[in-house]
Amino acid sequence: MSEKAVRRIAGRAAAEALPGRAVTATGVTAAVRGQRAEVSLDLALPYPASVADSVGLVQEHVAARTRQLSGLDVPRRRPAWHARAAVPPRCAGSGARRPGTRPR
Repeated sequence: MSEKAVRRIAGRAAAEALPGRAVTATGVTAAVRGQRAEVSLDLALPYPASVADSVGLVQEHVAARTRQLSGLDVPRRRPAWHARAAVPPRCAGSGARRPGTRPR
């Protein structure tokens, strides 16, 4: 089976993993080696939700569904956490102003 087909299967499986909640695979990669497929997903998860619980459920569903539809073994890996840092507030005296205030 081609890597492109495995990517499409995994992306769709991610979208159906949490019924009633929107999960979007923003990036999917797959490597097929023999009878094994390694899949990696970047996800947009619904808020509010436990990230760890949501990722675990998505991971299990994607592995099972990809295995079912492709016939390939899909090992479960630990998730790699990539968090975007929040923009730090500007310091007083830096010339920045608070929203809703007028410049002097």
